[in-house]
Amino acid sequence: MNEEKNNRNKKEIILVAVGAVVILMLTMFLCYKSIKSKEEYVMHYSDSSELDYNVYLKKNDFYTTPYLPKDRVYISTLIDYIDASFNYNFDVVEDINLGYKYYISAKVVVDSSSGKRIFESEDMLLDKTRLQRVKDKKFSIKENVKIDYNKYNQLASSFINKYELSAKANVLVSMYVDVAGTYEKFEKELNDSAVVSFEIPLTANTTELKMNYDLKNNVNEKFEYGKTRIIHPFLFALSILIAIIDIIWFIYELVIYVQNKDVKVKYKEKLKKIFRDYGPYISKKAASTNTRDIMYTMSLRIEVVNSFDDLINVRDSIEKPILFYEAIPGEQAIFYIIDTKVSYIYIMNARDCGKKKNEEIEYTQEEEKDIESISNIENFEQEVEEVVENEETTEKIKEDIKEEKKEELSTIDQEEVIDKDKEKKKKKKKKSTKKKKEVAE
Repeated sequence: MNEEKNNRNKKEIILVAVGAVVILMLTMFLCYKSIKSKEEYVMHYSDSSELDYNVYLKKNDFYTTPYLPKDRVYISTLIDYIDASFNYNFDVVEDINLGYKYYISAKVVVDSSSGKRIFESEDMLLDKTRLQRVKDKKFSIKENVKIDYNKYNQLASSFINKYELSAKANVLVSMYVDVAGTYEKFEKELNDSAVVSFEIPLTANTTELKMNYDLKNNVNEKFEYGKTRIIHPFLFALSILIAIIDIIWFIYELVIYVQNKDVKVKYKEKLKKIFRDYGPYISKKAASTNTRDIMYTMSLRIEVVNSFDDLINVRDSIEKPILFYEAIPGEQAIFYIIDTKVSYIYIMNARDCGKKKNEEIEYTQEEEKDIESISNIENFEQEVEEVVENEETTEKIKEDIKEEKKEELSTIDQEEVIDKDKEKKKKKKKKSTKKKKEVAE
């Protein structure tokens, strides 16, 4: 019975947990349905660039052409200037409000042999343009600039020589393009930054240009539009309320389960201790209908004691056996003594085992009723069917009880008659003694 009860408790808490999770998921679904979230839109755009340059030479006896094409190695002392052409193309699929601006600069940098920056100076080759509006969802930039190589080479050389540094110097020529797009539904702007540049070594005998393209080609950009708002306030409030109640209910059930598990262990320990210390005084038998009906028929007065020690004191004074049965296996034990006119009862509940010794036990209204009648008859009859077999019917038991009472009364009457006879005999002896004295006188 105990194992079945424990297993049932475990199953109940599992069912409670599953139910709580299901309810919570349902409330989350209702909450989701009551809210309109921001919507996402994926925009596709692409950009590309091309850099071309020619290195123009000073007059010399070796080269017959005025300039050399790109991707060559150049004699630094023969370089006059560099003519660079920047091309940048941007294309977007959607029709949105686009704008862009750009500028070109030359930055002289001097780095130590370990790569750390020592000196830098920026020169604007093309000032920032005003924001240009885009038509037909695309635009192109074409700009040509002349780079005075000797100017930047002399600046870097003078700096290094003056301070006798062991360093390397370069000039970075770059075009910076910033693209911004707006749409009335989108909260976020479309932002694209492109850098097209090439690096020219300085203070070296030979020069080899290195190109660099920092672009975002074929990019998918996510945009959010609209606002997150509650479209069904009542449904939203109801789902939140149900979720809170659900969580509180689950926590409550879990706490009760843990507490009950703890007090049941203490209950078993206390019951074992009672039988270990007072086992010989206790009759561990299932309560039967006979016992119950005796108590009802004889109209016994019920005296409830607060502790088992009090019941032991009663037992020592009237020398009657302590009867025991477990009303609720693992949860409630009842010890009682039946005297001629009084029944002394001690009820030990598992939930009371967690209380302190000096804490008074409070019984519920249900338990007060159970104490007055020891237990509900219907529940008791079910226990009798499980434990006691082939019992006598209630009517027969009542007849037995009446016979027992008659026997008790007849015994009492016989004792009274004997006492009266003794008194009569004493009186006769006294009278006969008086008469003898009178005769003797």
